[in-house]
Amino acid sequence: MLQLPYETMTGMAHSLFFALWPQPDIRADLFGAASRVLGGRERKGERRIASTRYHLTLAYLGRYVDRLEHEIGQAVLAAEQVRMPGFVLDLDRVGHFGDEVLWLGCTTCPQPLQQLHAHLCERLQTHGFKLKTDSTLFVPHVTILRRPAPPRTGTLTSPVHWRVDRFSLMHGVLGNAAGYRVVRTFSLEDS
Repeated sequence: MLQLPYETMTGMAHSLFFALWPQPDIRADLFGAASRVLGGRERKGERRIASTRYHLTLAYLGRYVDRLEHEIGQAVLAAEQVRMPGFVLDLDRVGHFGDEVLWLGCTTCPQPLQQLHAHLCERLQTHGFKLKTDSTLFVPHVTILRRPAPPRTGTLTSPVHWRVDRFSLMHGVLGNAAGYRVVRTFSLEDS
């Protein structure tokens, strides 16, 4: 039986998703890039994302209330079927989703990242998850700021080079400031 990283108290809303969860050195590089983009201070109304929450979402499984054992079990079975080599991801762009989110992303999504996303979503669907799988909806990004005023775009002068050799099933409790917890990590094959 899988043990959940948070207590599953009745009525609490939980989120489950798969993500690239950065190693400490990459997390530090992301924080440095975000600091250069954002400068020394936040503008009124902006909310900087703590570096402990940085991740790149591969597949969002949804929000749940109460017990999660079945969903986690099915997600783990699906992820165990994903077989592909690791790859390098270069985050070299600053972008935004309207006036809600400012992010670090890539000018061109590398083929291996697209394949990882597609293979994972395909396996998840066979295990009963209903996902939006339109590849045009997949915009790989690491959120660094909420409610940017005004939104900014551009290229990073020093891209973040991320060697991707694993992905993780993540769990969060909505409204919990502690952040996300890794439920399980899945290794990609050595390339």
